[in-house]
Amino acid sequence: MPRAPAAPPGHRLRVAAVIEWAKGLVVAALALATAGWLDARAESEVLRDVGRTAWLGGAAAREALGEALHGLDRYRHWAGGAAFVYVMVRVLEGLGLWQGREWARWVGIAGCVAYLPFEAMAVLEHPGPAPLVALVVTTGLVALLWPPRRPENGWP
Repeated sequence: MPRAPAAPPGHRLRVAAVIEWAKGLVVAALALATAGWLDARAESEVLRDVGRTAWLGGAAAREALGEALHGLDRYRHWAGGAAFVYVMVRVLEGLGLWQGREWARWVGIAGCVAYLPFEAMAVLEHPGPAPLVALVVTTGLVALLWPPRRPENGWP
């Protein structure tokens, strides 16, 4: 039986770009809702919505997030700043991937490889859909981004 042609590398990179943008969007939404940049009502709405989302851990996740936020009230703006930097990295990486830039492929691979051990530990320590989804998405991103092309100058 004939085999379907593989997606061209450019399409794979564009799928990876969309996934990176989605990750950035999720972090941006959580940061805005929890860093004190939105009013208390919006924060409670986000926490309630997290609690409704069973695959994110349900009510336990909402309580843990709420406790963490109230324990770190003094540092919310710093956390928001860190989230902003994370979102900007995801946006720039996504733009680079969309344009087929090799540096973005390497940034994506490095980021995924850095997350994999933590996500694997999370699956083992807290079995459930959320850690498994994170592990599958990260592994899928590595598959989309691999193999990187070697630059003509031989680096890296």
